[in-house]
This record gives sequence, structure tokens and C-alpha cells, in this order.
Amino acid sequence: MGWNHVECHPIVRQTIVSAIEKGRMRGTQLIFGPPNCGQEAIALAIALALNCKTSGGDFCGECLNCRRIRDKIFPDVYYMFPIEDWDDPKRKGQDYSIGHMRMVQECAQTYPYESQYKIFIFNDAHRMTTEAANSLLKILEEPFPHNLFLLLTNNVFRILPTILSRCQKIRLAPLDAAALVESLRGELPEDAAETLARASGGIPRQARMLLESNYIQTRDEAIGLLRQIRSQASSISGLAERIAKEPREAIRSQLTLLMGILRDGALLAEGIEDGPFLNPDRRKEIAGLFQNEKAEDLIAGLDKILEVMVGLDRNIHTQLQMMELFLVLRFSP
Repeated sequence: MGWNHVECHPIVRQTIVSAIEKGRMRGTQLIFGPPNCGQEAIALAIALALNCKTSGGDFCGECLNCRRIRDKIFPDVYYMFPIEDWDDPKRKGQDYSIGHMRMVQECAQTYPYESQYKIFIFNDAHRMTTEAANSLLKILEEPFPHNLFLLLTNNVFRILPTILSRCQKIRLAPLDAAALVESLRGELPEDAAETLARASGGIPRQARMLLESNYIQTRDEAIGLLRQIRSQASSISGLAERIAKEPREAIRSQLTLLMGILRDGALLAEGIEDGPFLNPDRRKEIAGLFQNEKAEDLIAGLDKILEVMVGLDRNIHTQLQMMELFLVLRFSP
């Protein structure tokens, strides 16, 4: 366990560990970045590192304190979510209310039970009513030295500028592809790990979600669909009818995968051998699928997919759209 098992950019890890070692992890920390970039994991690691008996700003993950923090029963670490309203059941599922902040203020005034700090972890910190945000601002303006506020968000622009000005900022950037591939290699072959790393945009949690949702298998099914479309023996109308019966989000997902496959095909058609392929583990299959095809034809296919996606939002006849798209994707014999 420890920081070496927290998937984040090495510079971010080094900065946080250094702050903990020097006693500078205090006040209000804004942990922000794209969705699924590890905000929750970083906040948990900070809480563990501040309460574990391991020295040097690290944590073991196995001691009593670490186990209780992970199990969310440690008395000085508070996990807050906007979906859990504490004073008004009618507001369940809404934003943080001013009632939340009043309870936080009451709790923040008392000393920690066991730890040096009371740690308040606000998940989705951007989801606050105006009244709640102003109430939190008053708490941050007159902080108690024993409080540490961790504000987690994937939408920093929705947080009041006056709150932002009182935060130390921890920006979570995506990992480079090589680093994420390395962390996935124990679960996947290297070429498949590279595909997931690229599909996730370098975001570790997103890569894990894709892995759990069988992304590779779904992508291979999209390649199979494209192979059927391109086969002169298959029925365009039959394929269009089958796809049109699927849920709209499933259709959108397939179209997104097809775009990635066509994009790789266009790179190969241009003779780019070492480009940033989205599907490096299926490079040979994609090359064979589009053998002797012109890049401009593949780009026309990409444009048509985008047109169909717009049509889906406008409720244009789905089966007719699919037939038109598949005719474009079949290209010339």
C-alpha cells in the first residue's frame, strides 16, 4: 500500500507528500481535474497519510487508523456528498444546502477526537446552492487550525471565486500513456493496455471503468460490425434494422467506436506508421479492413457518423440514418 499505489501524476504525488512531511497540508485544499481523474483517491490518501503511524508522509493501509478511515468509521474524517441531505429529506439528490454548512460549522468548532485534524472531504464541491457556498466561505474565512477541508471537483468554474482564492490548489492531470500502460500491464497484454490508456485519455479511473465494462470486447464487436458493413454479401438494410432497435446510448457508443476505427484507418491510408493510434492492438485488422482505401473516403465516413449523431439528438428516423451511413461506410467495391 502507500502512495506508490495511488495512480496519479508523479509530480502531484511528490508535491502532496512534501506538504505533509513539512506540515503544510492544512487549511483548504482544492483537488480538481477532469471527471474520474482520481479526486476521491487523492483525498483518501491524504487522510490516510495524516493519520497513519508510518513516517515520511506515507501510509501503510493496514493499521487500525487506516482500516477505520477506509471503512469510513474514523471519528475525525467526514465524507460529504450532495446526494445525502442531513436536515431535509425532500432535498435528497439536490445540491449541498445551507443546512449542511451549519452542521459543518458546528462540527468544525470542536477539537478532533483522535487526530491532529478534523478532515472534511466535500465530494462534488461545485454542487452547492448560493447560500451554502456563501456559508462555507464564512467558515473558510475564520478557520480553526485543527480543520482541513478537501474540496473535490471536476468543474472548478462553478466554485465561487472567493472560495477559490482561499484554497491551495492540487490539479490532477492525466497520466502519459506509457505510465498508464505500465499500471495496466498486470491485467492486460501490453497492446490491449495501450488501447485502454488511449481510450481513457490517460485517466486511470476511466481506464479501470473501461476495463470493467469490457471495452476491448465491445470495440472488437464494432470492428466485426464494420467488417459486415464492408462485405458485399451482407444486407445493409438488415444491419440497419438490427442496429436501429438498440437503445440510443448503445447506438451512440457504437458510433463513437466506429469513429476511432475509421480514424486509425485514415492514418494508415496516409502511410503514417507510427501515429497515435486509438486501437494499436488491432492495427493489422484495421489495415486489412481498409486495404487500398483512400483517406478522403474514410474522412467522409467520419463526417457521416457525426451527422448521424446529430440526427439521433433530433429524433430523425434512426433506421434510415443507419442505412445511409452504412452505404457510405461500404464505399466502392
